[in-house]
Amino acid sequence: MFDVLMKAQQAMLDTQKKLDGMTVQHQANGVSVTVTGNRKITSITIDPATIEDGDTEQLEEVLLSVLNRALEKAETLNNTETQKVTSNMLPPGFNIPGLF
Repeated sequence: MFDVLMKAQQAMLDTQKKLDGMTVQHQANGVSVTVTGNRKITSITIDPATIEDGDTEQLEEVLLSVLNRALEKAETLNNTETQKVTSNMLPPGFNIPGLF
């Protein structure tokens, strides 16, 4: 049993490393955000034309929206990759809703 737990732990660590190398991106209204599969923001790009308007409130709203959408995509990626690992650990048909 301990051996199985050690393999499961190693598989999760490997998945975390894999997710560090995977990225998602979301872009809207001149703002682009890149996030790793572990939900770390690695890049924010703002088109200079977006800033020229001087409307910081609109830029802030766009930035929040793009950040949140990119983080949602990263969360989905993270869940998908984690489920790949955990589905191999449980017996067929074993499912606890909301566990993974």
